[in-house]
Amino acid sequence: MNPDLSIIVMVWVFLTGLACGSFLNVVILRLPLKGVSIVRPRSHCTVCGGAIKWFDNLPVASFIMLGGRCRHCGTAISFRYPIMELLTAAAFAFAFLRELWIPESASLALDTESWARAATGCALFFSLSAVSMIDLDRRVIPDEFTLPLIPAGIILAAAFPAAFPGPIELSGSARIDAAFNSAAGAATGAAVVFGLGWVFRAILRKEAMGFGDVKLLAMIGAFTALDGAFMTLVIASIAGSIAGSIYYAVKRDRYIPFGPFLAIGGMSAFWFRQEISTFFFQTYPGWLELLFR
Repeated sequence: MNPDLSIIVMVWVFLTGLACGSFLNVVILRLPLKGVSIVRPRSHCTVCGGAIKWFDNLPVASFIMLGGRCRHCGTAISFRYPIMELLTAAAFAFAFLRELWIPESASLALDTESWARAATGCALFFSLSAVSMIDLDRRVIPDEFTLPLIPAGIILAAAFPAAFPGPIELSGSARIDAAFNSAAGAATGAAVVFGLGWVFRAILRKEAMGFGDVKLLAMIGAFTALDGAFMTLVIASIAGSIAGSIYYAVKRDRYIPFGPFLAIGGMSAFWFRQEISTFFFQTYPGWLELLFR
């Protein structure tokens, strides 16, 4: 691909990420509301109900031009909106740079496996971001994301086995092995979280992990395979423990949703599975050996 055309594609990817981030804000706001469509009615101020014109609905730019306030009533607009738009654009750009950009030729890869993985990474970020924010806002993980994406992950693994590899090889078929690893990741993720939730509930005498977390890790496992599901849980537990300690010190509240931490672990496992595996099984043991020598 021509280098100049590659740059145009990357700019398009970033702008697409901004637009998807804007839609993501709508999904986060409306999806948990029963009987409310994520498409209709058109965007409007949640305080005064004033319709938002297209020129006031441009990602990030409109927030800046309006000074962060509604044109109709002057109510402050949450900074969450431009932040989510920018994060989504950055995530899309990262996905395509990591999977498609070839620095040596300053061009993009054209193979379908790389494009499938890049596009899946974007979709997974969108889904996990929506799940995380809804869980933070309403303490619920919507099935609209988790349940359909479990079979979608298995189908994608079978269709693009080189893009979604797994640690287990059972047959001579790459597609069958990839699908098996995806299904195993989903089943194992669900079983482990369900088992931990049962243990914590028996010890603490209260709900520690909801069934939404079970379905969420099953969905993540479908995209990260068996080892990715375990990585996700380890990273989520470490991040959740640190954040939970800080949250309790500040708010004196022991409850913090686990969904956002599973999302962080899931995206980490999806993009950096090999690097994480190298750290835990090679780098970290080497450090311990030096420390206790």
